[in-house]
Amino acid sequence: RTVLLVDDDENCRKLLAGLLAPLGFVLQEAAGGAQAQAMLAAQRYDMVLSDWRMPDIDGLALTHWLRAQTALAQPRLVIMTASAFEEEKQEALAAGADGFLRKPIEQEHLFAMLEQQLGLRFQRTTGEPGGQGEPAQAFDLQQALGQLGAAERQALLESVRALDVRRSAIVLAGVATSAPQLAAHITGMLELHQYQPLCALLAQLAGETQGADA
Repeated sequence: RTVLLVDDDENCRKLLAGLLAPLGFVLQEAAGGAQAQAMLAAQRYDMVLSDWRMPDIDGLALTHWLRAQTALAQPRLVIMTASAFEEEKQEALAAGADGFLRKPIEQEHLFAMLEQQLGLRFQRTTGEPGGQGEPAQAFDLQQALGQLGAAERQALLESVRALDVRRSAIVLAGVATSAPQLAAHITGMLELHQYQPLCALLAQLAGETQGADA
């Protein structure tokens, strides 16, 4: 199946490509809505994964435009956004989107959406070494993170929330000097795209620290 990844953030496109390429999808990328329009007009795609907020033509405008092109083959289209507002999901669906994914994109949510939209069924393995979820069970992550300095935790939280791969790697390189097992553990979580539980734990620790300081 051919999938067009539309996002002005190169890191987000790389993360999605890293998840989808090993599964055999044929991927193409557009750095914005205008580029996506040209590609959609020239080629047929099975699926479009588009960010909502982009500087030129945003995902909602791209959806409206695509659905108005009655001469074009109509792919399935999923809007991605960091917003958690239900009304935005309904607005995207009303514009003609087939689905809605919240950022940071989690692996299982993405796979479930692909199965639903494209009629696919992925084979999943459970309980194997390296399987999804194992990094979170390897050791007491909360305790290990609690031993980091507040500044390191904050830097890590900001880089993971921003899906900034390069910045996360820099922060983890610093963590590895004092806590190599923790750094390896977090690296494993990022490779499995387990951003949300990591962010939630870091945010919780930040709140506890602020409460203690107060």
